[in-house]
Amino acid sequence: MIMHMFDDTMNIFMGFNWFIHETKKGTLLLEHSGGSGGSRSSLQFLPELNSGFVILTNSLANRNILEKEIAELLDKK
Repeated sequence: MIMHMFDDTMNIFMGFNWFIHETKKGTLLLEHSGGSGGSRSSLQFLPELNSGFVILTNSLANRNILEKEIAELLDKK
């Protein structure tokens, strides 16, 4: 099941609690993040590349920095 979240101008969808979108290069990206008790996590898959990664940290700020750097690497041409 995939349902459209947000509005029609945004290409972000939610499917079984996965955020589904494309990188700037057009690669499909499935991701979900969360946390509790001061711990944070991010799980991201690139099915077309048979790749994925997990970020586990005890700081929301560090996770956000890592996710931003990874997104920039994925979008490099």
